[in-house]
Amino acid sequence: MKRTIIPLCLSMVLVLTGCVTTNQGGPSAGDGDSARNASYDEARDLYNLGVIAYEAGNHTVALEYLNRAKTLWAGSEEGESEVLLARARVYSAIEQYDLALADIARLIAQSSNNPEAYFERAVISYRLGNVSGAEDDLLSALTLDPTYSRAHNLMGVIHRSRSNLDLALASINNAVRYDDSYAPGYYNRGLIKFDMGDWEGAIGDFSEAIVRYTDDQTDYLAQAHCRRAEAFLMLGNVKMAEKDRTKAEVLSPGMCDSGQDLKEIRGKGGVSR
Repeated sequence: MKRTIIPLCLSMVLVLTGCVTTNQGGPSAGDGDSARNASYDEARDLYNLGVIAYEAGNHTVALEYLNRAKTLWAGSEEGESEVLLARARVYSAIEQYDLALADIARLIAQSSNNPEAYFERAVISYRLGNVSGAEDDLLSALTLDPTYSRAHNLMGVIHRSRSNLDLALASINNAVRYDDSYAPGYYNRGLIKFDMGDWEGAIGDFSEAIVRYTDDQTDYLAQAHCRRAEAFLMLGNVKMAEKDRTKAEVLSPGMCDSGQDLKEIRGKGGVSR
């Protein structure tokens, strides 16, 4: 009995510790799929880290993560599309527009029904002064997704730049209607109402923008306070105007007197619409 019990116990220990495997015939048919899935999971993690770095303004780090994700995602059309779009945003943020446009062109060639690709190209065209090109891409984006708030917002900015205030207001109303949490929509609608002489309406929209900007968006918050101060002055409310200017000075010194226009054409974040 002793001679049979000891070998049996030893074999059980070896199995539990991994020294004995049940598959002695080489890799199974599913090993390739498992490795690919693990690679795609790692790519997803790297992609998420890249997006976080982009939103934090760490563009060099963002590119490193996204490039690594793209390598691991090779063969996955969906994954590569996500990386191309995210990387285009990073390139755009650091004004490497040729690289951004190249990524967008590859993305559109790969998937022509992606409204975000057209929006990103519209943002670049607008920044480069190609307003007609931006408008064409916005129309493409809105044809694919009529509820795309950021596209409506930028369309409103374009209409306002041409002094088409009624069309601008209609576009911005859509931006706010489809995403009532979208601070740039309220800010730009405040500008339009200010242009129209609706001071109270402008104050209301600047106030809505202020409560929706995040604490780290100090320049945009300061700008909204500056514009609300101007609207208060138009109503003769000097006290509230000074209060807003003081707040703006704390957030971003010199903003109200700089004449700077931050051009709220996108808004914070890389994924929301």
